[in-house]
Amino acid sequence: MPNPRSSNKPSTFRLWMIVFDGDAKVMVGIVKRLFKTIDILDVGINRVACVVTGEMLTPEEALEILETEAMVRITIAISRFCQDIESVPEVYKRLKKMTKVAKLLSLEERILLEERMHLPIFIYENLQTIKPQKNLLLEDDVLAHTARVFLQCNLNVTDASIKLYVHRNTLLYRLNRIQVVTGYDLRTFEDALNFQFLYLAETMVQGKGKNGL
Repeated sequence: MPNPRSSNKPSTFRLWMIVFDGDAKVMVGIVKRLFKTIDILDVGINRVACVVTGEMLTPEEALEILETEAMVRITIAISRFCQDIESVPEVYKRLKKMTKVAKLLSLEERILLEERMHLPIFIYENLQTIKPQKNLLLEDDVLAHTARVFLQCNLNVTDASIKLYVHRNTLLYRLNRIQVVTGYDLRTFEDALNFQFLYLAETMVQGKGKNGL
């Protein structure tokens, strides 16, 4: 990956990696129109990496415009705010690892923020030392989806029931079933944290097998 020029750079910036299936030249053209201040760092078969500063659009707005204009499904991996332009090559490597981990986990999220990926990355880097519990994969797809949504809603029963389109009592019943199957009560922070850790580890193991990684 080429190093960006160090002159005339602002004090803070983010590195974006846009991953897609489509024409890279078309994507570069769209990206340049979206952001006034941008430095294209790398163009691959299915990705475009760039330094983004002075953002006029939110990641959600950018994702919608990119997908509409390019007519392809897109994932955007975004680094933390950076100050040292010399750190870009290392940040670039971290974003590549983020997209790989997201693929292993089959994450539904289309916008991957580095500050929210610390736990999955840590697990990926230490996977050989972790002993996953196979029963955490929850062969029941409904229970598995319920667990993911409940954790995404920060253990909030009301928010999770709304997102799942189920009655609060239905959600509580499912959480009880998850506790019976896994031994973890996701309504408690400690159990939820342990479940999330081991669930991600086992999902990565399964993902590596499926993808030959």
